[in-house]
Amino acid sequence: LRVRRGGRFVGREGKGSCVIPHALPIPGVRLEATVDYDLPAGTFARFEAEAGLLAGASPQAACWFEVLVDGRLAHAGRRVTPDAPAQSIRVDVSRGRRLRLRVRTDGSTDKLAYAIWANPRMVK
Repeated sequence: LRVRRGGRFVGREGKGSCVIPHALPIPGVRLEATVDYDLPAGTFARFEAEAGLLAGASPQAACWFEVLVDGRLAHAGRRVTPDAPAQSIRVDVSRGRRLRLRVRTDGSTDKLAYAIWANPRMVK
Protein backbone atom coordinates (compact mmCIF):
# COMPACT_ATOMS: atom_id res chain seq x y z
CA LEU A 1 0.00 0.00 0.00
CA ARG A 2 1.01 3.58 -0.48
CA VAL A 3 1.09 5.51 2.80
CA ARG A 4 2.13 9.03 3.70
CA ARG A 5 5.34 9.15 5.71
CA GLY A 6 7.24 12.34 6.48
CA GLY A 7 5.42 14.37 3.83
CA ARG A 8 5.92 11.86 1.02
CA PHE A 9 4.33 8.63 -0.12
CA VAL A 10 6.09 5.31 0.37
CA GLY A 11 5.10 1.67 -0.12
CA ARG A 12 4.32 -0.40 2.96
CA GLU A 13 3.48 -4.08 3.33
CA GLY A 14 0.25 -5.19 4.91
CA LYS A 15 -1.45 -8.53 5.37
CA GLY A 16 -4.96 -8.85 4.06
CA SER A 17 -7.07 -9.62 1.02
CA CYS A 18 -6.70 -8.52 -2.58
CA VAL A 19 -10.00 -8.57 -4.42
CA ILE A 20 -9.67 -7.87 -8.13
CA PRO A 21 -12.73 -6.30 -9.73
CA HIS A 22 -13.23 -6.11 -13.47
CA ALA A 23 -11.59 -2.90 -14.68
CA LEU A 24 -12.39 -3.17 -18.38
CA PRO A 25 -15.94 -2.10 -19.23
CA ILE A 26 -17.76 -5.15 -20.59
CA PRO A 27 -21.51 -4.94 -21.26
CA GLY A 28 -23.43 -6.71 -18.51
CA VAL A 29 -20.42 -7.12 -16.20
CA ARG A 30 -20.40 -5.14 -12.96
CA LEU A 31 -17.18 -3.30 -12.27
CA GLU A 32 -16.93 -4.50 -8.68
CA ALA A 33 -15.77 -7.29 -6.40
CA THR A 34 -17.30 -8.20 -3.05
CA VAL A 35 -16.48 -10.34 -0.03
CA ASP A 36 -19.25 -11.22 2.44
CA TYR A 37 -19.01 -12.24 6.08
CA ASP A 38 -21.70 -13.46 8.48
CA LEU A 39 -21.29 -11.85 11.90
CA PRO A 40 -22.25 -13.62 15.14
CA ALA A 41 -24.82 -11.47 16.97
CA GLY A 42 -23.35 -9.11 19.56
CA THR A 43 -19.77 -10.33 19.15
CA PHE A 44 -17.96 -7.44 17.45
CA ALA A 45 -18.04 -3.67 17.90
CA ARG A 46 -16.34 -2.55 14.69
CA PHE A 47 -14.46 -3.47 11.54
CA GLU A 48 -11.15 -1.73 10.80
CA ALA A 49 -8.80 -1.87 7.81
CA GLU A 50 -6.59 0.13 5.51
CA ALA A 51 -7.76 0.16 1.92
CA GLY A 52 -5.76 1.07 -1.16
CA LEU A 53 -4.23 -0.10 -4.40
CA LEU A 54 -1.09 -2.19 -4.74
CA ALA A 55 1.88 0.17 -4.61
CA GLY A 56 4.06 0.14 -7.71
CA ALA A 57 1.56 -1.61 -9.99
CA SER A 58 0.57 0.66 -12.84
CA PRO A 59 -1.62 1.38 -14.66
CA GLN A 60 -4.57 0.41 -12.50
CA ALA A 61 -8.19 1.53 -12.60
CA ALA A 62 -9.35 3.96 -9.93
CA CYS A 63 -11.42 2.37 -7.14
CA TRP A 64 -13.89 3.11 -4.38
CA PHE A 65 -13.79 1.00 -1.22
CA GLU A 66 -17.19 0.56 0.41
CA VAL A 67 -18.40 -1.27 3.50
CA LEU A 68 -22.00 -2.39 3.87
CA VAL A 69 -23.56 -3.66 7.08
CA ASP A 70 -26.81 -5.59 6.64
CA GLY A 71 -27.11 -4.19 3.12
CA ARG A 72 -26.75 -0.55 4.19
CA LEU A 73 -23.79 1.55 3.13
CA ALA A 74 -21.74 2.17 6.29
CA HIS A 75 -18.59 3.54 4.61
CA ALA A 76 -18.34 5.21 1.23
CA GLY A 77 -14.66 5.80 0.60
CA ARG A 78 -13.14 8.48 -1.56
CA ARG A 79 -11.89 7.69 -5.08
CA VAL A 80 -8.52 5.92 -4.84
CA THR A 81 -6.08 6.18 -7.72
CA PRO A 82 -2.79 4.27 -8.13
CA ASP A 83 -0.80 7.24 -6.82
CA ALA A 84 -3.12 7.93 -3.84
CA PRO A 85 -2.40 6.82 -0.27
CA ALA A 86 -4.41 4.10 1.45
CA GLN A 87 -7.40 5.18 3.50
CA SER A 88 -8.21 4.10 7.04
CA ILE A 89 -11.62 2.56 7.55
CA ARG A 90 -13.55 2.13 10.81
CA VAL A 91 -17.13 0.92 10.72
CA ASP A 92 -19.55 0.17 13.57
CA VAL A 93 -20.80 -3.41 13.20
CA SER A 94 -22.16 -3.83 16.75
CA ARG A 95 -25.73 -4.45 15.57
CA GLY A 96 -24.89 -5.99 12.22
CA ARG A 97 -25.30 -9.57 11.11
CA ARG A 98 -23.73 -9.34 7.63
CA LEU A 99 -20.60 -7.46 6.56
CA ARG A 100 -19.87 -6.84 2.88
CA LEU A 101 -16.59 -5.38 1.63
CA ARG A 102 -17.07 -3.97 -1.87
CA VAL A 103 -14.59 -2.47 -4.32
CA ARG A 104 -15.91 -0.65 -7.38
CA THR A 105 -13.86 0.56 -10.34
CA ASP A 106 -14.61 3.15 -12.99
CA GLY A 107 -13.14 1.24 -15.94
CA SER A 108 -10.53 3.97 -16.38
CA THR A 109 -7.89 1.61 -17.77
CA ASP A 110 -7.67 -1.67 -19.62
CA LYS A 111 -5.59 -3.05 -16.76
CA LEU A 112 -6.87 -4.57 -13.52
CA ALA A 113 -7.16 -2.84 -10.18
CA TYR A 114 -5.23 -4.56 -7.39
CA ALA A 115 -7.47 -3.47 -4.53
CA ILE A 116 -6.19 -4.40 -1.08
CA TRP A 117 -8.04 -4.56 2.23
CA ALA A 118 -4.90 -4.48 4.40
CA ASN A 119 -4.63 -5.38 8.06
CA PRO A 120 -8.36 -6.10 8.42
CA ARG A 121 -9.56 -6.74 11.95
CA MET A 122 -12.77 -7.21 13.86
CA VAL A 123 -12.68 -5.40 17.22
CA LYS A 124 -14.69 -6.64 20.21
